[in-house]
Parts: sequence; structure tokens; C-alpha cells
Amino acid sequence: MTKMVKCLLLLCVLGISTSIYAQSQKIEKLFEDVEQLDDAGLYGECLQKLDEIIEETADDKDQTNFIKASIMKAETFRKTEHFRRGMTILEELENTKKYPELHVKKLGRMAAIYRQDIVAFSDVDNDSLLNILNEGIRLAKHYGIFTEEASLRNELGYKQSEMADRAGNAGDLVTEAQLFSKAERNLKMAADIFRSVGDTENELWVMRNILITKIWKGEIDAFNELYPQILEKLEGNEWYQLQAGIYRLIGNVKTAEGDTINGYSWSELAHASTSDFHAKKNTTQMAAFTNIHDTERFKKEAIEKQAALDLQRYELNQYVFFSIILLLLLLLGAIILFRERRLKLKLNRNVKELNVLNKKYEMLIVESNHRIKNNLQMIISMLEFTKKGLNTLVQI
Repeated sequence: MTKMVKCLLLLCVLGISTSIYAQSQKIEKLFEDVEQLDDAGLYGECLQKLDEIIEETADDKDQTNFIKASIMKAETFRKTEHFRRGMTILEELENTKKYPELHVKKLGRMAAIYRQDIVAFSDVDNDSLLNILNEGIRLAKHYGIFTEEASLRNELGYKQSEMADRAGNAGDLVTEAQLFSKAERNLKMAADIFRSVGDTENELWVMRNILITKIWKGEIDAFNELYPQILEKLEGNEWYQLQAGIYRLIGNVKTAEGDTINGYSWSELAHASTSDFHAKKNTTQMAAFTNIHDTERFKKEAIEKQAALDLQRYELNQYVFFSIILLLLLLLGAIILFRERRLKLKLNRNVKELNVLNKKYEMLIVESNHRIKNNLQMIISMLEFTKKGLNTLVQI
């Protein structure tokens, strides 16, 4: 009994483990689809996949996938400039502090949305945004999440640089200098972190923000000294958006310096990079569409084959079922015939025994009758003899 219980428990554990593994594989595949769709700029399909993940993982004890998908959904809304919807998702996420890396990522996305849409979040003061960024940086440093720390420092540095420019325009030179100093320190640290982990593209995005800071500070010589180093790292890569942004900055500076020819040339390069970006995006989208189409086709074929296999399995199960029923009926018939034959043999044996007993009984009756007859004859003889003796005595 104990062994049977153990076997049943083992089977239950195996069943649950198999189910969990299948579920995790499904979620992992959905995340892969999301990344592919996001790279292709297919944000509508991306949101559908993320909603599917969120629905599948909403009741999981481990909320990692749920929170991750929710943050990615908010980021997708940020990319499509639906800032309020993205922020609502992030604000409604609870218990993210249990998952430090995801909590830091959440703070970073909140800061990015706040900074990107000043109009929508005009009620959020600079201190609130700075507090979010500083809290994220503190946690990222504490848990050693270096890329998130770099991303947050980049956001913080840009924001501080923006605030410094506004302070300078307002005539507050002391605040301007302090904020520019903090901004450059944070941007440099962000660039160093990205460089240390080999993320050159994000390092150059930070360098672009440093170029903007140089422009706002009016340090054009420093700008002209820095941008060739950035262009050298850009060479041979297809980071078209980054190229367009940097080329446009260089063109604006050249035009402001009075070098309109060079300014126009850099602006043309920026337009060309933008065109290359859209061409690449269209190619990627087409590849994604093709992949999705092929995936759907393969999925349809798999479903059809699975349906055919299920039908064959059903027919086989029916065949096995009816075969078992037939065998059981045959076995039952054989048992009945066997029992009937055995009963018949027993009945015949009993009949023979009864016949033998009957013959013995008949013989016994005959013998008994014969003896009774003899006894009666003897009695009659004795009575006759007695009668003769009495007659003789009477005569005497």
C-alpha cells in the first residue's frame, strides 16, 4: 500500500513538473517573439504577445515574468508616445521591491517617461524625478546591476544638464555651474560603465548626451574635440538612429559657426542615416512579417497534423477498446461454456451415481420382497402345522 502511494505521489510530481516546464517554455518563446517584434517596430503585435504573457503569469507565485512583461508593455507605450498609459502600468505594479533588478528597471522607465513627456507630467516637479533616478541608482549600485545604473545615470545626467541650461537662461549662473558639473560626472560614469561591459552603442548614446551638454555649456572647442572620437567608434556599424542624431548635432554646430556648407553636408548625412534607418526597419519588419507568416503556416500545419494524429489515436483507442470488449466477451463465453461443460459432466456423473443407487435399491427391494415372501410362507406353514396339531388334539 505504501509503495502504491509513493508511486502515485511520484506520478503527480512528474505530471506537475512536466506542466511547469511546458509553461515556462511557452513563456520563454513568447518573450522571444516580443523581442523580435519590438526590434521590427511591430508594436501592436508586441503588445498582444505581452498581454498574453501577463494573462498567463498573473496568478504565478513568482511574479518575475508578470512584472517583466508589464514593464516591457509600459516601455512599448513609451516608444509609441502613449505616456500616460505606460505610466499607469508602472504605477499599478506592486511588490516590485521584492525583485531588485526589475524594481530598478521600473524606476528607470518611470524616469524616462517623466523626462520625455514634460507636458503630460507637468505636475511632476524636478525633485520627484531626481528622487526616482537617485533611488534607482542607489539600488542598482547596491545589487551590482551595472547596466541599469549606467542607464539611470545617463537619464539623470541629461536631466541635470537640461536643468542647468534652463538655470543659465534664467540668469542663475551658480546653479547652472553646479548642475553642469553633476551632469558631466553622471554622464561620464554612465559611459565608463557601458564601455566596461562592452556595450558600445549605449556608450555612444551617452556620448551624444555629453555633446549636447557641451553645446548647452557653450564649449564648442570641447565639442569639436570630442565628436571625431565618437565618429571613429560609429564607423562600420549600422546604428542609423544614433548616427542621425550625432550628425545632426554636428551640422547644427557647424551652421551656428557660420560654416553653412559643412553644416549642410552633415545635415544631409543625418537625413541619409534616417533613410537608412527606415529602410533597415522596413527590411526588418518584412523579415518579421515573413517569419510570422512562416510561423503561422508551420503552426497551422502542426495543428492539422496534430488533429490527424489525434484522430488516429482516437480511432486506435476505439479499436483497442472494442477489441478489449470483444476479448472480454469471448473470455466470458469461454468461461460460461467451461462452467456449463463442467456442470454437465457433474450432472452426468450424478445421474450415473443415481442410476447405480437406483439399481441397488431395486435389488434391495427385490431381495426384501423375496425374504418377506419367504417369511410369510414360513409363517403360513407354521400356522398350517399348528392347525393340524390342534385338529389332532381335538380328535383325541
